[in-house]
Amino acid sequence: MSDYSEGEKTVEISVIDSQYKDKRSQKALVYDFDEELDKIKITILEIEKHRKLHLLNDDVKLYDEICLWKGSNPEASLATAIENFAKFKTADAIAKVIYNYEFPDFIIKFNEKGDKVTKREINQLKRLNFEKLLLRAGLILEFELDSDRVFTYIKVIAPFEKLCNQAEKQKLKMAITTKITKFPKRRFNLFSSIAYMFVYKVDLNKKSAVFKKDRLQSFEGSDPSKTEGEIRLNFFNSARRILMVHNIINCAAQINHQVNVDGKLVTVRRTIKSLAIETLLHKKVFRDFYSLHDGPIKSKLPFNQMNLRAKLDQKWVKSKIRPQPLKEIRNYFGEKLALYFAWLGFYTSWLSIATFGGFIVVLYGLVEILRHETLNDGIGGFSILYDNVLTVPYAFIMAVWATFFLEYWKRTNAAIQHEWDCFEFEKEELPRPKFYGTVLVKSPITMKDEIEFPFSAKFKRYLVSVVVILICMLVVLISVGFFIIYPKLWIEDDVLAFFASSVANLISIIILNTLYSYVAVWLTDLENHRTETEYEDALILKTFIFEFVNNYAALFYIFIFKQGLLKTIIHSNSIRSQCDYDNCMTDLSIQLAIIFVGRQAWAQFTEIFIPWMRLKYNKKKNQEELKELQKKYAASSHSNIPQWVTDEKLLKTDSVQVEYTELILQFGFLTLFGSAFPLASLFAFLNNISEIRSDAFKYIHLSRRPFCGQAQDLGTWEPILQLISLISVLTNAIIIAFYSTWMTDKFEKHLGQNNPDRLLVARLTFIILFEHLVFGIKTIFTYIIPDVPKEVRIAIEREQYNIKLQLKDKSPVLDEIFVTKKT
Repeated sequence: MSDYSEGEKTVEISVIDSQYKDKRSQKALVYDFDEELDKIKITILEIEKHRKLHLLNDDVKLYDEICLWKGSNPEASLATAIENFAKFKTADAIAKVIYNYEFPDFIIKFNEKGDKVTKREINQLKRLNFEKLLLRAGLILEFELDSDRVFTYIKVIAPFEKLCNQAEKQKLKMAITTKITKFPKRRFNLFSSIAYMFVYKVDLNKKSAVFKKDRLQSFEGSDPSKTEGEIRLNFFNSARRILMVHNIINCAAQINHQVNVDGKLVTVRRTIKSLAIETLLHKKVFRDFYSLHDGPIKSKLPFNQMNLRAKLDQKWVKSKIRPQPLKEIRNYFGEKLALYFAWLGFYTSWLSIATFGGFIVVLYGLVEILRHETLNDGIGGFSILYDNVLTVPYAFIMAVWATFFLEYWKRTNAAIQHEWDCFEFEKEELPRPKFYGTVLVKSPITMKDEIEFPFSAKFKRYLVSVVVILICMLVVLISVGFFIIYPKLWIEDDVLAFFASSVANLISIIILNTLYSYVAVWLTDLENHRTETEYEDALILKTFIFEFVNNYAALFYIFIFKQGLLKTIIHSNSIRSQCDYDNCMTDLSIQLAIIFVGRQAWAQFTEIFIPWMRLKYNKKKNQEELKELQKKYAASSHSNIPQWVTDEKLLKTDSVQVEYTELILQFGFLTLFGSAFPLASLFAFLNNISEIRSDAFKYIHLSRRPFCGQAQDLGTWEPILQLISLISVLTNAIIIAFYSTWMTDKFEKHLGQNNPDRLLVARLTFIILFEHLVFGIKTIFTYIIPDVPKEVRIAIEREQYNIKLQLKDKSPVLDEIFVTKKT
């Protein structure tokens, strides 16, 4: 995290403790508490009785000048005022306050009277110090009382100059206005037209570059036709503003100190944990912290004049047939959430192929049931639905399908990375505000001193994580064993006992998942990861390990261990340990159906129905309150209830990783055990179609606006998907070889019924041949399908070349110009 100019002996590091050691000199660096906060003086200006502006002393004169100018120009717009004072760095943010701009970048809420008497003074001091940190960071703060004068909303507004500096710091890429030759259109034939339905439509003519403030006129949004005021108001869209201001607020509690280490000036960036925004929220110093939607959902304006939220409601939530408007989703919610919806849409479209294959298997099985009249044979008679001559081809097709799906997602993701300007996001990603180092080391790449969290410290914390995860997995295995054994002890009917065991296991899965989610977050916080991507990857890995055991343990028990193992372990002849129907494949299918469908139903219920009911209940409950608020705010400077008041009543958003977890587990169910339940892909397809619309409804109607984070890919989920795909080859081969009645009949027909040794050899031979054939095909396709499409690779290289010409003022060399000469 070093950041200093050549020739300077300054090292920028980040620490959280009061002491740390230089790895080479072993000298302790000790410093006093920073006194800069005491030096910051704040002026409080009353705009209205319920509104106050808190400024640094240097900005007070500018505020007076803008107020005086507005009084002399009452008809002038906000954009005109900003243009008139464009030479001042904070003028646009102060002008927004004066003009009562309705959409600040962030809201921080507190209730001073609600503090406990014993903590009131210390909380006031913490709020004052945090306010100083935000002002020191270059933000503008307006304090507004609610209509009952109980709660105070701090409206955080970032000046345009500060956003430009932050965009450079975060190395955000922005679209530029260079005119380049358009990429040739792809040629379509029958095959490409079908394939095009399953890939992301990418704009190959996109052109963008890392933002440079001194090159502002080269970027889109700064057209010569626009005034300076319009540019400063609208250059950064609301998603980009939220992303940057969120980062500024999160890093506001970092204070710089200068100390001398071995004759070298070291800038120590210390995180004051007690003044970090998350700590202040946890300690109830502040009651809330959120970003705003860009307006109401319902609008009477023409479509092209609606806010983006209202447009998404029309094009996305209410549209039943159209493809997802991913460009608009990205512009409103940021790349991280947009990537989730891109992957969900891609996955769902590919599920249509798997659904067709599973439907054919079941349809053939239904015909066989009617032909052989096995309906009277009980539940076991229905096994022909999924256990028939098409089961082996279906398992083979699903294994190949998974390979094609993952390979084509890589290609789609490469296209998205190019169009969304996040191809190298992880390389340029800034450290997490919570990250801290303890030793100074020399970087082998830059040869500069930088802070590091040493491997020895990491190893100890990883060891703690491993131990805790193993304990959690042991709890799961005990739980699974309990729900397998206990119902059989008090329920005499084997079928009823099996169903009771399956339902109890489903409930156990849901409860343990909820509890473990808190454990996983605590462990990942403990590990002190450098970047947000590293943090999320570590959290994903912990989550998946536990979820894999918790969700699949009962299924693995059935298809590997159930035959006689339970009886052997507990030495009880009173317990039936064999499969409860004609074969274990029926047991596996029923257990899979209960867990698979039950999990999806529960997810839809908790994610959509419960929040929707809560919102309806609160809306009805607060109907009179809303009418009263309307009257109160109408009497003030607001014509309607402010956006921050309506957004406050919305639900807090969960991490998008929760959404990914459900879908990855779904993918595991239908690939690992797909041959035992071919209709899994149909249920997954129907669930995901509903999931797209319900999630869209949730994020637009029910939830607060997320913090518009960035993401380059699925992170650790991608290798996990690859791993599941590989394991599924073996699991399906075992299911077919050992538990398929149809396959057993074929073996016995050729080998004889009373020859178990030859039958075992035949089954093992089938498994080896099946997995070798499938692994071979998967390997071939993995290597022959490039991860980055040729046209995307060319588009990336063309963009880099053209950007180099424009932003670096370099002309092409002679051999890059085609010259024609008249004779």
